[in-house]
Amino acid sequence: MDYKDFDIWNSQKKNIHKKENIPYFHDREIWYCTFGINVGVEQNGKWEQFLRPVVIIKKLNRHSFYALPLTSVDKTQSIHHVEVQWFEKDKKSFASLAQLKLVSSKRLAEKKWMLSKDDYRILLEKIKELFS
Repeated sequence: MDYKDFDIWNSQKKNIHKKENIPYFHDREIWYCTFGINVGVEQNGKWEQFLRPVVIIKKLNRHSFYALPLTSVDKTQSIHHVEVQWFEKDKKSFASLAQLKLVSSKRLAEKKWMLSKDDYRILLEKIKELFS
């Protein structure tokens, strides 16, 4: 079993919770979010700030949104991952449908990109399929 240092993440999480400056954000945008260290198969953040790129699927209000985490690990064989294009044209990224998550806008760290309308439409269709 992998060791996870939850204490390091907990101290950062307290600061994120106190955050008052909430950035403006919209559907289709790709942001780095502070995902932290999570339990079991839930996606973790990486690096010192525990960041993970996400696609904003649906903004609910200025405080929350639904997001799909992105991974660079090739998941072409998985029905729960959809390849999307962002940032570097020659680098593959995969949106994890199984990790659809409600996220507080306090977790938003840095806007990186705008997903194409075609990729966004495909993601929405795949999410609908997942729940039908």
